[in-house]
Amino acid sequence: MHAASTAKTVILLAGIFAIGCAGRQVPSADMKPLATSHELLELAEKRSRTAYDEYRVKTGDELTVTVFGAEELNTTAKVNSSGAVIVPLLGPVNVEGMTESEAAGALAERYGQRYLIDPSVTVFVSQRKNNKARILGQVGRPGVYELPPNATLLDLIALAGGVTPAANTVAFLLPSAQAAEEVQETARREADWNPDSIEMASIGWIDQDPTSIPIVLEHLLEKGDRTANLQIRDGDTFSIPKARAVYLTGSVAKQGVVSLSVGLTLSHALALAGGTSGGADLAKVQIKRDGVDGGEASLVIADVGKILDGEEPDVFLQPNDVIHVPGSFWRSAFSTAWRSLLGLTSLGLRIF
Repeated sequence: MHAASTAKTVILLAGIFAIGCAGRQVPSADMKPLATSHELLELAEKRSRTAYDEYRVKTGDELTVTVFGAEELNTTAKVNSSGAVIVPLLGPVNVEGMTESEAAGALAERYGQRYLIDPSVTVFVSQRKNNKARILGQVGRPGVYELPPNATLLDLIALAGGVTPAANTVAFLLPSAQAAEEVQETARREADWNPDSIEMASIGWIDQDPTSIPIVLEHLLEKGDRTANLQIRDGDTFSIPKARAVYLTGSVAKQGVVSLSVGLTLSHALALAGGTSGGADLAKVQIKRDGVDGGEASLVIADVGKILDGEEPDVFLQPNDVIHVPGSFWRSAFSTAWRSLLGLTSLGLRIF
């Protein structure tokens, strides 16, 4: 009995010492961070869609003009190649690029200047011209497609044969020239909007036109978010880039590639790689990062232990980051010894 007690004590003390030397581990995780939780995309989508809501009159559209109290001036006419609609008394009036209410205001102003007192005018787009839009990247059949007036992003994706498995988590809608001006103007009014931030790099924004609108494909394709299913305008381009990735080496359970989802951080990436091994040195995790515009690469050293404790902020990852988790010989040795001792403990207890 005394021998058994002594053996247990020795094993217990050795185990405590080994655990202390082995250090902390990042646990494994099967779930990726949700794109919906990231404030970045909420801001991006909100500021972009605000400027993209109202339809703008274009060449080939048919307009119904109603002048209240002067029915003889009511008319239905198409917008000609010069962007003008021809109405009674006034002749051609340029309305291309205007919303219905803006076009009505322009006509009311012209009628009020010469013919009517305080006129009330409405303009309704009774028939829209078909739109042509381009879809690029990770779809079955990239190209230019002609779409009916009320067609949406989902309609365009369907015509192009759907999204491929290699698609990025975020796609980008580059609006037509008119819409792009509206989006850019809205962006200027957003004081917190910074398209050059590290978070923007994580979704590939830095490679896109600054007027492009980010669309989270998970919202659009899987969750049925109607607000993400924007209407297509003539001349729009929808780009679905190839998925981006980061690379993990060193003392992790599964070395290799992790897909760069929206807002992916260092601690999340390590968890997705199956966690770290017992010999990992969490205080000196290295992130090798490509330089901007082909410049010199940089090396970021992060203390994952402090990140897990909330003492330091997590690190947002960027495309092609190479994460290396160094290992300590002594920590690895003691971790291996501890696992061996656990086996001996079971065997020893059975013997004694």
